Amino acid sequence: MMGHVGVEEDPRVTRSKEKIRAATTSELCEHGFAAATVEAIASRCGVAKTTIYRHWGSREELLLDTMRCSIAERADDAPTDDPRDDIVRFLTSLAHGLAHDDVFPAAIRLAVEADSDPGLAELHREFKNERRAHFASVLERARAAGVIRADADLDLVSDRLLGPIFYRRIIHHEGVGPDYVVALCDDVLGPAPAGGPAQDDVRSHAASPPT
Repeated sequence: MMGHVGVEEDPRVTRSKEKIRAATTSELCEHGFAAATVEAIASRCGVAKTTIYRHWGSREELLLDTMRCSIAERADDAPTDDPRDDIVRFLTSLAHGLAHDDVFPAAIRLAVEADSDPGLAELHREFKNERRAHFASVLERARAAGVIRADADLDLVSDRLLGPIFYRRIIHHEGVGPDYVVALCDDVLGPAPAGGPAQDDVRSHAASPPT
């Protein structure tokens, strides 16, 4: 379970959670979601199952929290005064994660396994809806700033921006670099307006995803 807002977490609890999340990530990547049981995770990190349940109310809460925390640590999506660049940074961070981060491929594996497991299907829906809502907020800011047409369907804009990145990475097994992301945004949103950040600056910023 998550700590109460405003209450500083005991460092020992923080270390315990980090250790359990690391073991959870390893289980997910090596064996998939169906096999990532509380028993397997507890055995891998050398803690009792009761310790895990003291921090998380269920296996599903642990899996979801592990993915949330891993993505939050690496995401480059804090809002700035340039909504278009925020979109570029979000997409570049996603593309980098798909290629270099264990949790992103695990999330894709979740989507596959969810087809045959109702429990995982619910977990996948919650995770997917959270991530989609987060990107929707980035697009909303861009629409409010005039970067996206006022009458644009943001679900469709989201699909047009995210779809090519997943397709190129997962189907074609090709990298998605900053130049591709900038070109994709130009194609979907239209060229960056004159007087905005220089494209070289955007590429340079996008080329340095969080480590």
